[in-house]
Amino acid sequence: MGVLGGILLVIAVLVLCGWWDYRLKVRALNLAVSSTPAQLHELQRRVAQEIGGGYLQEYVKISGQIVADRPLVSELKRLPCVHYRLCVSRVYKTTESHEDGSSETKYRHEILSSNTQTIPFRLRDGDMEIYVDPRGAEIETVQVLNEFQEDNNTTHLAFGRFQMDLSSLPKHSDTVGYRYEEWILPVNQQVFVVGTASDERGKLRIRRPHQKGQLFFISLESEENLTKKVRQYARASIIAAGVFSGLGILLILL
Repeated sequence: MGVLGGILLVIAVLVLCGWWDYRLKVRALNLAVSSTPAQLHELQRRVAQEIGGGYLQEYVKISGQIVADRPLVSELKRLPCVHYRLCVSRVYKTTESHEDGSSETKYRHEILSSNTQTIPFRLRDGDMEIYVDPRGAEIETVQVLNEFQEDNNTTHLAFGRFQMDLSSLPKHSDTVGYRYEEWILPVNQQVFVVGTASDERGKLRIRRPHQKGQLFFISLESEENLTKKVRQYARASIIAAGVFSGLGILLILL
């Protein structure tokens, strides 16, 4: 009972960590000032008139459409985007023996290659745009590929622009095949961005905040949907943490 109780307490701590992340996001959504590209350009003009250029620092939340003149092209699906992440894995099977003499076949993954690329983009709302530097942001993406290909004793993997030579790697007789996965933030996508509006380098842009406690993220959800979802997750997390910790303590005391 004590061991199970300890496990439940560990789970409770992990759930509390998740609750803390959601709480920080709720705080960021409350702190950020709703704005538009047009309003930020006007704010930049007023600040520059009053104290000079390069002093604008405003924590904002803003929605718009992603625009890029020279977008990235994702490696696997070759789709135009401003951010992509790929993962190529070897899928293999292993047999696990149990104390009762039975055995079980399980499938596992070994990552062979992963890559992430991100470029700055513009956020358009109506006729106005603002530059976004996404470095350091938590970026929500769309999965555009999740494909498994059976092993045919190949020594070379090729998918889209991705190439990989397997001849120099150890040979595995347990290989079942290879899985290709890719996630992107596509151009023309409507997004919701929370970050700092700054003109400290002479150009108005949204960038990662320097102030402690201010988050930087790019979401596919609208502000309304994201706020509702994060608050629901935060409430559910604190309730789950309480249940797991209570059960854990009860089992340890029994």
